[in-house]
Amino acid sequence: MIMNNAFSRFFKLCNVFFSLHHKEEGDSLTFHFPTKKELMYQAVRHNYPEMGDSILVARGHPQPFCGFAHGRRQKEPGLVSISLTLAVPTVADWVSVPIQSVITSARALMLWHINHPGMEEMRRLDQQFYVVLTIHSWPRGRPFVPVSEQSAEDVEEVTTIDAGRRHGLAYWCRYQPRMVGSSSFLLSDYLMLFLERLGEHVDMHQSLDGQELQHYQCAVPDHEWQRVKDRFYNAYMLQKSAYRRANGGQTAPGMSEHAEPRFRTDRGLRMQQPLYRAVPTPPRAPALVIHNTFLELEEPEELGTGAFTRTLSRSASPRTFHNNLILVT
Repeated sequence: MIMNNAFSRFFKLCNVFFSLHHKEEGDSLTFHFPTKKELMYQAVRHNYPEMGDSILVARGHPQPFCGFAHGRRQKEPGLVSISLTLAVPTVADWVSVPIQSVITSARALMLWHINHPGMEEMRRLDQQFYVVLTIHSWPRGRPFVPVSEQSAEDVEEVTTIDAGRRHGLAYWCRYQPRMVGSSSFLLSDYLMLFLERLGEHVDMHQSLDGQELQHYQCAVPDHEWQRVKDRFYNAYMLQKSAYRRANGGQTAPGMSEHAEPRFRTDRGLRMQQPLYRAVPTPPRAPALVIHNTFLELEEPEELGTGAFTRTLSRSASPRTFHNNLILVT
């Protein structure tokens, strides 16, 4: 009930103040903000635009509602400043008078959203929802993936591990990014292909909370990982054997769980569409600079010596303007 009151009051006010007016539809209003249970897309990004910040982006469907909330920790422990921004289609001139009611309602909505019952449990689940996987110790090239017996003849440099025959994992080849249509190694691509060849489908993610992970890390939902990890590790032990046999030596790529995420700093995830559209402004006329201007004045008749009239160029001065009453535009 608290959610319905806070939610509906705020967006009903937005519909009153920011709706579009369509003459072709019988002078009706087009509403852009939800007032009941509607599907909404949400995305969260941490440490953006600065370290310690968080952003929640929401987009309505099918209504073109869009907005975001930006949170930043303050110096006082436990205090967070939250700014709410909405993309509105239009704003009437008279809205400036009752806009305080919208601001008050928006504040009530955000206070409810971050403090409503169950939010603490949601934060705890969010922190434990993903497992960060890290591959390490692969100095002799990329790791291997299983190859089916039917495809083994078409693959170059196949390594055979007899211990894997009873599991259908006797043949192995080195992983190449082009196998998944990529040009560089990403752990998420490698593990998805590895599990796919084991008959399992798991979505691996190369980003976490809107930040792109390093190529040797990826994130996977914990419940999905628990479902397949035993089968994965059994097959991955055979991968290590194939790696050592092909390259020699004792080292082979290892896999660790719950590692500290390492994010790329050279780029981040960007929104597909901007949250707002810039208002077009007419081009400004180039500034007119007057410097050492000359004015063309008719020469007095007594100075003329030929059959044609010659003009005399003089430097512009206050006396010239006053005596000759010349207006320059």
